[in-house]
Amino acid sequence: MKKENITKKVLSVIEEILSAGGDIFYPYKSIPNLFDVATNKLSKAVYNLKKHGFLVEIENKNRKQLKLTTKGSIRLIKPNINNHWDGYWRIIAFDIPEKYAKSRRVFRSKLSELNCKPIQKSVWISPDDIAINIEKLINLLHLQGEVNYFICKALNDENKFRRLFNIDKD
Repeated sequence: MKKENITKKVLSVIEEILSAGGDIFYPYKSIPNLFDVATNKLSKAVYNLKKHGFLVEIENKNRKQLKLTTKGSIRLIKPNINNHWDGYWRIIAFDIPEKYAKSRRVFRSKLSELNCKPIQKSVWISPDDIAINIEKLINLLHLQGEVNYFICKALNDENKFRRLFNIDKD
């Protein structure tokens, strides 16, 4: 199994445990056996996740605990895999000040990963239902008030956007 796959799997499992209100403590035996990898590979994956800022280790009641960082949470935002277009367009418009340039770069990068395409520098479009992902991203990057999200049925020159996303006419 590739290191990247183990890393993603570890992050996903930790997110599930934390979102269910659970805690993750050392030793790794306390983590449910959801990994199909040797303990040393799991330890290395956790070490790498901490090294790259996706996880942080804290003390809680004299026990070491792993917590997902904002960077780790952003990494877990994935596109919805849906091959059927529902006929609606999602428009994301943002005006993120220069003092938040790093957040703006992360936001644009994640929009691209979510199958969004830029219409203008700060206006992006997607045929996919990404509302939940956009909301998570806005909250994680503290961009409330800087981003607007629209859902619309009709666009001028819709054929141009259909071609952009390889959407055939019905």
